[in-house]
Amino acid sequence: MLPPSDPLPESPFRSPAAGSERSAQAALLMRDTQLWMGLAAASMLCVVPCFFGLIGLLACHTAREAASRGRVADARAKLRLGKLMTVSGFVTFVLALVGYALSRRS
Repeated sequence: MLPPSDPLPESPFRSPAAGSERSAQAALLMRDTQLWMGLAAASMLCVVPCFFGLIGLLACHTAREAASRGRVADARAKLRLGKLMTVSGFVTFVLALVGYALSRRS
């Protein structure tokens, strides 16, 4: 079932400009998902419990799939989750480094 904000592809009320705008947004989302997939992979390699990076990588991959199918709103939501998990992985890595450094001082 399509969300209410997503018009049906065969809708007679859909303008041709809406389709080209949606494809342009999907192309931008595809580019963003490529970037965040790389960052999520790096996060997965940096952090020992790589769950944050793995979840971020999977969310970015599903966002890429949704963008390639033209579901822009769904792709944005999944990319937001991927960004959150990736950044959480890097923050966890930095906190682990700080904790390790502080424990070695004593």
